[in-house]
Amino acid sequence: MSNTYIHHEQGKRVPICIDGQDFPSVEHYFQYCKFVYALKDDAEPQLVQQAKQDILMAERGRDASVIGSPKGSHYKKLVDPNKWKKVSDCVMYRGVYEKFKQIKVLKKELLDTFPCVLIEHTPQGGDKFWGNAGDDSGLNLTGQVLGKVREQLYKEQTHHYSCV
Repeated sequence: MSNTYIHHEQGKRVPICIDGQDFPSVEHYFQYCKFVYALKDDAEPQLVQQAKQDILMAERGRDASVIGSPKGSHYKKLVDPNKWKKVSDCVMYRGVYEKFKQIKVLKKELLDTFPCVLIEHTPQGGDKFWGNAGDDSGLNLTGQVLGKVREQLYKEQTHHYSCV
């Protein structure tokens, strides 16, 4: 089995719709969910709404990421990092799954990578959590999520065809 290096385009807008809400990208969805599923008990509703609106209005996924990051002012005031840690992987999976389920050309591209291991290639010294840090020392969680999504989409496709 070989590796397929993927170059995640965090700044690229690929709109998705989840639970009736439109998001400009998976990154927008991911950041938005911090202000849905991981709020501090004393979070002020008006500030929560403002944070969500700021994320939805962000020009690029990268901009949404800055707004929702632990260094961002909204995050510090409103998000409980322990709550977020418990749900963040599931949130990312859901966003990525919906993206590839909704956008058929991307779904085909992802399915066509089978059986390769997917690796989110980042610049040397780059993202060690979601990517490979440029030298395969990172956790590569993006690649892992994409692999799980690919497996689920394949199962759905196979099941669908067998019922026809």
